[in-house]
Amino acid sequence: MGYFISNKEEILFWFSLDILLAMPKSMKLLMR
Repeated sequence: MGYFISNKEEILFWFSLDILLAMPKSMKLLMR
């Protein structure tokens, strides 16, 4: 269970990081 929880948090971290990195790209597409 402990591993599952920590893994879940890691997935959430990378998911939010991916969104933050994708935001500028989508903004550039909208500007264009």
